[in-house]
Amino acid sequence: PILYIIIIQLIIGSLHAIHPSWFEDIIIIYTKKANSISHRVTGTFGNPYDYGIFMIFSFILSAYYAIKVRSKIIYYLFALFCLLAVLLSQSKIALYIVITAIMYALLFGIIHSRTKFKNLMLTIFFISSVLTFSYIYKDNLISYYNLNLTYLASTDSLNLENLYNKSLESRNRLDDLKWVVNRLSESSVLNMMLGVEIG
Repeated sequence: PILYIIIIQLIIGSLHAIHPSWFEDIIIIYTKKANSISHRVTGTFGNPYDYGIFMIFSFILSAYYAIKVRSKIIYYLFALFCLLAVLLSQSKIALYIVITAIMYALLFGIIHSRTKFKNLMLTIFFISSVLTFSYIYKDNLISYYNLNLTYLASTDSLNLENLYNKSLESRNRLDDLKWVVNRLSESSVLNMMLGVEIG
């Protein structure tokens, strides 16, 4: 059942990204108009952050089955499409999490493998291939990034003053974060590791 849910989310997400004219009236049921216009893929979640996080879960699940199951190719494809869906959600937090998850998985795979050297070479080959591919097609990738991933490419969303004035919700979040940082700066190492009070 989870696999079917992932397929449905990938199909709806792909349609949202491609943005055919007949789909505009349908996607507005699931998401805000701003997301529809900016092509921030949300699937049926209504929020690109939620869609991005769900796709991270889907990516990790697909990658796990790609390693464990015999008919690996289908799960590798699922993992690739889920990874693309994370990017198309244009959620910065989802992007940071998925990059961290990949780096953790590669490191974990090397450390806990019986064939450490082989896995290290495969990891170096994989990273080199991605970097080489990115360099060869950098102009196309940059052009696509600037034209289609406008929210992710914008620097406005990183401006703290703009974020603070954007909405009451953003202001409250930043105030909470400021409170935690201030309390942590006054705390011991143990508090830093375990958290400050209920915060």
